[in-house]
Amino acid sequence: MTRQVEGFLVRSTPLLSSFFITSTTSISERLQALTLTLTSIDIGFNTDTDIDIGFYTTTMAIKETPKSKRAPCFFVSHGAGPLAILRVPHQQPLIDLCKETAWVLDGCKGVIVVTAHWEAEKTYISSAAKPPIYCDYFPVPGEPLPKEAWEIVYDAPGDPELARRIKESAEKQGLEAELDEERGWDHGVWTPLMLTRPQADLPVIQVSIPRGDPETVISKSFALGKALEPFRDEGWAILGSGHTYHNFPAIIEPIMNVKGAKLPPNNRAFESKLEEVATQQDLNKRLDGLSKWRSFPDSEAVQPIGNDEHFTPFLVTAAAGGYDPGRKLGEWEMFNTISSSYIWV
Repeated sequence: MTRQVEGFLVRSTPLLSSFFITSTTSISERLQALTLTLTSIDIGFNTDTDIDIGFYTTTMAIKETPKSKRAPCFFVSHGAGPLAILRVPHQQPLIDLCKETAWVLDGCKGVIVVTAHWEAEKTYISSAAKPPIYCDYFPVPGEPLPKEAWEIVYDAPGDPELARRIKESAEKQGLEAELDEERGWDHGVWTPLMLTRPQADLPVIQVSIPRGDPETVISKSFALGKALEPFRDEGWAILGSGHTYHNFPAIIEPIMNVKGAKLPPNNRAFESKLEEVATQQDLNKRLDGLSKWRSFPDSEAVQPIGNDEHFTPFLVTAAAGGYDPGRKLGEWEMFNTISSSYIWV
């Protein structure tokens, strides 16, 4: 059982819940129930982050010990190309946030990554036992990337059998799905994983996002999320990798340090509405709200039409969150814009 109590996410057994909720039982009966319950839980500091303090996150939780853990579903705004891995200064807030939230993958069996950098009309799933690295970016004129940008290594394995099962689950949701043994992991995969799980000890599956008209993208994204959710019960984390802010034309000049470059307007109003909708525990209300995301304040300035594919993984992960409560993991700022990360667990 999971409950929200004054900023704490409390996981408890039914007995512990009844101790606090039931008013018809006597004090002695409730104390006995509590005593029985405390034999099966740990109380203390843990890597399940539950209290947000400003930019960073502090940890305090009550967790169950006997049962297998349902893996989290989370979304990361993954930064600009390889720049976070190259430790470019304006990417430092992202680096810090990923380090602070690395606990998300503790205890997980592996990671299924839905990346904004793989768009297709079908749903493709990487199925190689050892996928290569794909450096899916290009040198900017006048700002050549160092050779390290082309020598990225993230030595985690794939999982062909899981890929096959994901394909079957996607097809049950009405999606046309296909396995892909050739495509390597793009920076939507290895950037967040190198920052949160540098030891590369978990199997990784890469999944494409739908491409098409807005209504098709939304409906297929929700279907894909629902296809992926059951794997969380087996310990597979779902990671959506994109950006809550993706007006590339507005931010490229500041990134390139162009003299006189104007900063884009802030996107706080969009972020506030997104948090209001995304954190609704009722899945139907959450998805209904997100299906109308184009009505959010300044949406075309935040995610320009035709350049909004980085928001699609958010739609997928919001659906894969199921009826779990969602909350903002944190946010980071770059050139007057905010990008955020979320979790459903």
